[in-house]
Amino acid sequence: VLLCAAAVWGQEARLRQVDEVCMPPTIDGNSPSFWLEDRLRMFTSIGQPQMINEAADQFGPWETHQVDRTTLSESPIWIEAAWVDSDGTIFGWYHNEPLGLYPDSYLTVPKIGAIVSFDGGLTIVKTKGSTPAFSSRSS
Repeated sequence: VLLCAAAVWGQEARLRQVDEVCMPPTIDGNSPSFWLEDRLRMFTSIGQPQMINEAADQFGPWETHQVDRTTLSESPIWIEAAWVDSDGTIFGWYHNEPLGLYPDSYLTVPKIGAIVSFDGGLTIVKTKGSTPAFSSRSS
């Protein structure tokens, strides 16, 4: 039987002063981020309005612009994911929680749809022929 005796060192933590880092405003839920033209971009929202934020890196400072989404009939939406193609086209996927489906109830039937942007996220439109791609209903 071989027994080993050695000192076991635990982890340690130290606190130190650092500069404050602020994320963009109006964040609720997912905030998909991506790099485009050497800038970090992030979709944020509280359902409505959609915002596109950009900075040199995650430490900012952030520039925030409202997204033009006038062609989307669903409202509000939350962008859940975004992907940038090599030509700069941004593809995104969102969910929508329509209200008023059940009388006197806040129950909803979430819907998922797809969007595309050709201008860095300043304008989003439904992908051609896109209807909500998925909906679920609890019985």
